[in-house]
Amino acid sequence: MTSGSRVNDLFNILGVRPYATRIELRNAYLKLAAQYHPDRNPEGEEKFIEISSAYHILTNPECLTQFIDRDDGILTRRDPVDYLQVLAEMINEPIRREAERYRLSKMRKDADIGLNICVDVPVTLENIYLGSKILVKYTRMVLCHECHGVGTTAHQVPCSNCQSTGEVQTTRRKKKKNGRGYMYVQVKSQCTRCSGRGHISQNSTCARCLGEQYVEVQDSIQVKLPKGGPTGGKVRVPKRGHETFGEKNILSDLILLLHLRHHKELHWIPGTSAILARVSITLYEALLGFDRVLVNHLDGRKIKVSHPAGKVIKPGMVKRIPGEGMRFDSDKPAGNLLIEFTVKFPEKLTLTAAKIDQLKSILPTHEPAKPWFQFLRSKENGSLSGHGNSGSSAADEGMVVERTMVDVNDEDMDAGCIPSQDGFCEHCATTPLFDNAQVDNPPNDFFS
Repeated sequence: MTSGSRVNDLFNILGVRPYATRIELRNAYLKLAAQYHPDRNPEGEEKFIEISSAYHILTNPECLTQFIDRDDGILTRRDPVDYLQVLAEMINEPIRREAERYRLSKMRKDADIGLNICVDVPVTLENIYLGSKILVKYTRMVLCHECHGVGTTAHQVPCSNCQSTGEVQTTRRKKKKNGRGYMYVQVKSQCTRCSGRGHISQNSTCARCLGEQYVEVQDSIQVKLPKGGPTGGKVRVPKRGHETFGEKNILSDLILLLHLRHHKELHWIPGTSAILARVSITLYEALLGFDRVLVNHLDGRKIKVSHPAGKVIKPGMVKRIPGEGMRFDSDKPAGNLLIEFTVKFPEKLTLTAAKIDQLKSILPTHEPAKPWFQFLRSKENGSLSGHGNSGSSAADEGMVVERTMVDVNDEDMDAGCIPSQDGFCEHCATTPLFDNAQVDNPPNDFFS
């Protein structure tokens, strides 16, 4: 038995046409599963396993390849059947089928009026910096090649009027030569229904597109991004969208809406030329300098920086490295690489009296002035105590309030008091490079 006939047997088990769509396979499977389910039909367990195996193989490309490569032709799987899963699929199928029907209907309407396809594409900061090529996979509507977008196909069927002979016999009444009475004569004439051809042309619904004129296809394209990102965060690819039916088949455009993925080390604001790197150094390096690699750049280079001793780096201080920022394809020069420093202080110091005196002689000291102003101090319960009238408000002008500082807990993090990623979605870790308002309400020339 050939592999093609063996695969056709799987379709025959489900009672569908060869190479039926996934929706047709699912509908047939659920109908047969409800009929032969062991809870409803105790004698149908073998049939239920058979149809479950056929559906599993036809909807799983890997299993279908293994089935074709096998020589024994054994179909039935003896895996345990999850009846709850089958019941859940039977309940969810109407909702899924309606959602799929709505999606395809919307795509057909978009193709019929020639709308462009907008595809969300996530890109990395490396793709923007290097101007890399990205592979984009998407779905689009094309005209059915079986019916050429008409929705019906013409085929020849035998003429039932002449029984495919092209001639019909008719009985005519003719007057006798002697003028006395009439006689009936059999006369052959051309069939008026088929015009003597013996067959007639009949239109039927196209078996591929089911009369919808369009079919959905999976497509892919490689697109090279410009360095520094495209203007507006969108890339337009002409003639790669839906195919529209007409005197001359028209192809719409494909528009890629770029979403920038979050980078762990480097940060870039779309539309600018500067790239920011947050670098952590020790207190020793902040005071006595360093000579080491600070940044692993987007093209694989390691940026080494030498900083002399004595030039103290304060927490939050920003330095810049010219020419190491964002690159561009145009004549626009490369931007700056900004380095924002955070200083790690030691948790605890074990110092002798001599070392303390030595540090005091090196580091500048600050003698706090005696407080001449009135202040309030908070207690553990949050109430205020101190000098002044107890009924006065802490917000009075000139009043200094002393508060107790505590550590941040998990509740503050869950409440969103501290942002984790500036401008990036917490779920997909991306930020759009385009204007959302412009996509929701596109200008008149957006689809032109």
